[in-house]
Amino acid sequence: MTRQEPTSLLNRLLVITILFLVFAGSIGFATVWLRHQISVAANNNKMIELRLTDLQRRVSEVNAQVAVAVSMENLLSKNDDLNLGLMRPLEDQVVRIHEDVEMRLAKKSNQRLFSSTSQHLELTQ
Repeated sequence: MTRQEPTSLLNRLLVITILFLVFAGSIGFATVWLRHQISVAANNNKMIELRLTDLQRRVSEVNAQVAVAVSMENLLSKNDDLNLGLMRPLEDQVVRIHEDVEMRLAKKSNQRLFSSTSQHLELTQ
């Protein structure tokens, strides 16, 4: 067996130390980069939340304006101001719908599609 020279052992130890420092440094850089990315994402989320809050406030304002515009008193005053001569509808002229409006409209719009499919199936049988 040959004995290793002390300089080769020292060289190996030096190389291992340098590799360990490079590895630890890369982990440190990766950690800093990840923290930066988390910070950027948090800032973006904060800006989006602020925009969302502003939009919700605007929608609430518009809903309030619509509620005022379609109030019975406002409509009656507009009718008088513009001399339209409109009257309130009688109760038998009012049609009240108690089912879900979205489902009713979906059925109505898709009724032709489903009826043509069923007719096609009847013709092929």
